[in-house]
Amino acid sequence: TGIQCRGVSLLGMWHRHDLVPWGKSDLYCVVRLEPVDPAQQIKADPAEISACRWYDRDAFLRDEGHPLISKVLRECYGASDSIGASSKPLSECVDLGVQWPGRPRYATYFP
Repeated sequence: TGIQCRGVSLLGMWHRHDLVPWGKSDLYCVVRLEPVDPAQQIKADPAEISACRWYDRDAFLRDEGHPLISKVLRECYGASDSIGASSKPLSECVDLGVQWPGRPRYATYFP
């Protein structure tokens, strides 16, 4: 999409095994990102994605049915079908890092 962002926190994730019909595992993470420049325009790459747009949290919760993202909005932002989401998460995991002696710092997320 061409949007330059910085990672802020990990909001949720799931890990599932033996997904039907593929028999593969799935690791899916929901990360809170903030655009470096909020005025950036989205540029869809048709080889990468069929459509993209900015989506209001409350509209997403009302209109879409992705179970993990809907759960993240409800749990982390306090959203419901009748109550709008908070602008900042009520809970999130932030990078507090782990540093082994003589090694690079590793992004490591904690509540």
